[in-house]
Amino acid sequence: MKAQLELLQSLLDFAEKDLKLVVDGHYRKYADVHRPFAVWNVEAAPEFSLEPRAGWYPLVGRLEYRATFRIHRADLCKPLAAEGYDVYTAAWEAYSTLGWFKDPGP
Repeated sequence: MKAQLELLQSLLDFAEKDLKLVVDGHYRKYADVHRPFAVWNVEAAPEFSLEPRAGWYPLVGRLEYRATFRIHRADLCKPLAAEGYDVYTAAWEAYSTLGWFKDPGP
């Protein structure tokens, strides 16, 4: 964990100093959520299609995935599979609000 956090610090420094990106305090805090992943995304598409199923969510609008912070992502997958969708889940160790909200900083 220490090595990963040190690498992150180096990457942030590089992004800010060499690439002149606005780092703005992002990814400066660590929180142990006591599980292997921070979030799971569930994506679905009709069988034999590459067109993702989208949903409409308050505040953020149209998204082509659904995120859950609970391990019980099967609750999201089973109804979609029953409707004939191909379903894929991906686990992520970190997440972003994609610019909708300011990420926690210092």
